[in-house]
Amino acid sequence: MKVQVKANAVAHLTDARYFASMEVAWLGFNMDPMAENAANPAFVKAIREWISGPVFVGEFNYASSAEIVNIAHNAGLDAVHLGPLFNYNELDNIPAHYTLFAEIMVENNMPDTTINPFIQEYATRINYFVLNFSNLFDPISIAWKNALIPLCSAFPIFISSRGDARQIGDHIRHFNPLGYCLSGGSEEKTGVKSFEELDEIFDLLADLALK
Repeated sequence: MKVQVKANAVAHLTDARYFASMEVAWLGFNMDPMAENAANPAFVKAIREWISGPVFVGEFNYASSAEIVNIAHNAGLDAVHLGPLFNYNELDNIPAHYTLFAEIMVENNMPDTTINPFIQEYATRINYFVLNFSNLFDPISIAWKNALIPLCSAFPIFISSRGDARQIGDHIRHFNPLGYCLSGGSEEKTGVKSFEELDEIFDLLADLALK
């Protein structure tokens, strides 16, 4: 049972090197012009000189399609992650050669009846859909769990949550999503950081990949 991993909001070389060493499929950078501490194209290009392997993804939420296309071009991106606030009326303005992620924020513990129609509408244009459960303070409900099984079976779904290694393992074994999103964090000081929690998750993912 092998899942793809997308690293979200990579903000420094330490995280980029770590995730690349763990052979993640996707390396994401928050590049939205309105985001606090957004990565700029020059930073992403510099990271690319140090890192090989993952596909580089620009993450956007408030940006217009024109801003996204300009930043993606200047940063030399391969893929674009569209946040929940993106205006999908502008989707056709993004060139088809970019791999696209579409993030859906899950706001409550009952299945949202708008999610399936949204995925079905854009399934021919969006490559991957990210279901983000990070806003939920309670564990994913039984109702949502039952809805996720057929959803992950029918569509290329990534899951994002605040779960620890045990919870992430349960999600993967139960729902069998195509992928999972993980995030790094701030450095203790430049070039110094503990990856103990992420190490535990990647150890679990390695074990699952053998089953």
